[in-house]
Amino acid sequence: MKKLGQKQFESAKRFMKEKAREIDRVQFDYYFEQVPQERVIEELMKFQNANGGFGHALEPDFRLKKSSPMATAMAYQWYIKPLQIPPDHPVVQRSIRYLLDTYNLEEGRWKAVSKEVNQFPHAPWLHFDELNNKPL
Repeated sequence: MKKLGQKQFESAKRFMKEKAREIDRVQFDYYFEQVPQERVIEELMKFQNANGGFGHALEPDFRLKKSSPMATAMAYQWYIKPLQIPPDHPVVQRSIRYLLDTYNLEEGRWKAVSKEVNQFPHAPWLHFDELNNKPL
């Protein structure tokens, strides 16, 4: 595996400090500057809605504020799992409840995003097909 040289790392660090979202900045600081895990969790919770799901453009490919299974999955992939946040932590418990509440038993799946995604900037592959009532 290739590793960054010190110059490249400093360039990446400068970019993170100047341009990254606060949640990504504190996660970087957690890995490289010993910022406490709880600080990353505090930032992550800013993306969690009252229903336990995640939204507020946590997944940058769509700016939907409302919770979605897609954004909630990204919370697990990018933050909860890598940080090894314990299953009994409230942020995890609330998101599990959201996922259980939004699972479509008839279809045997979650809809990645709802039709409201079309009202916000989003990547074309996340457009909701309202005619067929499903994400593309």
